[in-house]
Amino acid sequence: MKTWSITDIDIRHALNELERRGARGLPRSELAAHFGSDRKGRAVMAAIVERGIAAIVTANNPAGSGQVYRLAQSDADIGREDRELLSRIARLERRRAGLRQAWEAGGVREEQPALLGVGS
Repeated sequence: MKTWSITDIDIRHALNELERRGARGLPRSELAAHFGSDRKGRAVMAAIVERGIAAIVTANNPAGSGQVYRLAQSDADIGREDRELLSRIARLERRRAGLRQAWEAGGVREEQPALLGVGS
């Protein structure tokens, strides 16, 4: 997994772009154009939040499909983002537990649970 070196210039560029875009936000589809790759763009957005520089949230794209990164505009924005992050954490914890459970059972469970109770 590549680790990106996030520079002050990257952060300034991202903040300027987010401020310029306002509520429209910056679509993920455009991150490559701004940062050389989608992955680096996502790393820049994450670094800004992780360093406590700005409250960036994801929101539905008002101009179409997908999501955009934008600066939080209200407590409601922060609440939605917080709930989404907590949900992701819970999904990752379930995934970790399942990974360990499968490994401890020999890597593959012999009997798979029935889908939607069919065949039980």
